[in-house]
Amino acid sequence: MQVSADIGCHSFSTLPPFDLGGTIMGYGLGAAGGASFNVPNPRRALSMMGDGGFWHNGLTSGIGNAVFNRHDGVTIIVDNGYSAPPADNTSLPLSEIQGRRARNRIETAVRGVGVEWVRTIRTYDMKQTWEFWREALLTKFTGPKSSLRKANAN
Repeated sequence: MQVSADIGCHSFSTLPPFDLGGTIMGYGLGAAGGASFNVPNPRRALSMMGDGGFWHNGLTSGIGNAVFNRHDGVTIIVDNGYSAPPADNTSLPLSEIQGRRARNRIETAVRGVGVEWVRTIRTYDMKQTWEFWREALLTKFTGPKSSLRKANAN
């Protein structure tokens, strides 16, 4: 299975002992890398990006591109509410970004560019995580699929 990641704190999962990921692209480009595997395949390509990369350019170059090209892959967006370059992360609280509009919902943005299959799951809820994987990899729905993994979701 191909897993495309982008630069960010989650990219450490590509190293031992986890060894998840076949490619690491630039900041916010995990989904764009995964879209290059948009060929008929019994296994869906997986992509990972963080919240900072998502707002930096992942929404347009990855998610928007997947919608335009009807990519049948799965993109995991890890929303931990923190980004090293906070100016790129508009989902942070207003106190983090003075004078700017913040607390924008990633799920709203993903749906706004046309992704219909979106799930929000709690990162540490293993039952919910396994149910998500089963559904995402086996669904008959074709087209981009996205999961927003929130560390603090209720």
